[in-house]
Amino acid sequence: MTKVTTILALLILLTSFSVGSAFYESEGLEFDIRNVTDGLVWNESVFDDTDSVNVTTMSVADIGTTRLVNVIFKGVNFMMYASFEGLKFGIEAGFKHGGEYDFMFLMTMLKAAIILMVVIPLMYIVIGVSLLAYSLYGPCKRAWQKFRGRKR
Repeated sequence: MTKVTTILALLILLTSFSVGSAFYESEGLEFDIRNVTDGLVWNESVFDDTDSVNVTTMSVADIGTTRLVNVIFKGVNFMMYASFEGLKFGIEAGFKHGGEYDFMFLMTMLKAAIILMVVIPLMYIVIGVSLLAYSLYGPCKRAWQKFRGRKR
């Protein structure tokens, strides 16, 4: 699972580099990229309605559940805020180095890595299934010949 998360984070970062590079190619250096990235703001009000804990009126289960929900909301809020800041960084870095690097080459390499991450485990499955079929072929063939011989 960690590999998938890392690959997705890299994919998002490279995509944001490409977006910044596309801004550079279309607008040039006279364009202020900060006007675009300042508009990317995570709406924290989605998770602002965290509940307060009242120890005197709530049961122990309600207190635990409320605190757990508050921790989950704060964690999601942090992850989304960090993601938006990463996107801003990627767009600004792609714009700053737009003419220097070819980010599509990196995207191609990342696609190849994702394909290899899928194909390599499938090879183990194919090898296992073929070994199982090979080991069952001989006994099944003998049983079939024995069955056919008895039938006549």
